[in-house]
Amino acid sequence: MKLWLDTDIGDDIDDALTLEAILKNQDIELLGISTVFKNAPLRAMLAKKMVNIAGKTVPVYAGQSTPLHGLRRINHGEIYNQYGKEFEPVDPKYIKQSQTNEAGLALLQALKEHPDAIVLAIGPLTNLGVAVSLDKEGVLSQHPIYFMGGDYKRHISEWNLLCDVEAASRLFQSNLNLHAIGLDQTETTRMSADEEDKMKEAGSAPLDDYRRILVDRFKHSTHWEITPHDCLAYYALLHRDQLNWKTAKSEIEIEGNDAFLRLSEGHSLAYLDSYDREAFISWLIASLS
Repeated sequence: MKLWLDTDIGDDIDDALTLEAILKNQDIELLGISTVFKNAPLRAMLAKKMVNIAGKTVPVYAGQSTPLHGLRRINHGEIYNQYGKEFEPVDPKYIKQSQTNEAGLALLQALKEHPDAIVLAIGPLTNLGVAVSLDKEGVLSQHPIYFMGGDYKRHISEWNLLCDVEAASRLFQSNLNLHAIGLDQTETTRMSADEEDKMKEAGSAPLDDYRRILVDRFKHSTHWEITPHDCLAYYALLHRDQLNWKTAKSEIEIEGNDAFLRLSEGHSLAYLDSYDREAFISWLIASLS
């Protein structure tokens, strides 16, 4: 399977867990990684470090740090992060990339060269929104796009869509092959203390050791339980034919400081309706071992 990963790696730990699981999957050819939101260059440096530790050669691009129409009403401060000071000073190459459309162009070129490639987006959708605007040949419409975002069963404003409502709307209004893994499903992945311990201690390779550093950093900064939202999106991609999906037409409505999905009859996207949590957690721990 050929895959492009678009990620806001560097805050919540689930992006790093997802990237590690991808890097360890011998059946995945990772065509490229693009980073998004807030400090995309620092995120790119974290992703590149994980790629290097894994002994892989994967191009990494710093995408857009700022949403399409500028920062919105939510708090965009650096509340916590996994990359911290260890990657400063920031590589000028990534700063330059983040100020251009290089990540979006690289994504489109990779998809053009690999007709069977799949896109996995596990952050705000800014880079994909840019790619839609750049896509004069309709390349994106020929590839499945799996993304973590939205809530398909409740009236809840979900982070990835809220961070760039304009980009999400651009995707929903385009003729794309969209598969959504919503917050209504991913929040049920929250791990127990025992599950966290098993996940943290899995494996003994250098990348496993780095995961333990990132987990400790995340736990120290937030004191949160680990909820592997984005890992479920990757799992849903791999097991798409074995899971339960529903289809709908989706639109975004802005209400005050929030943005909500409005679903109606149609087929503009498929969204994950249910999954086996126990099977997922077992798969996740095994994937990191």
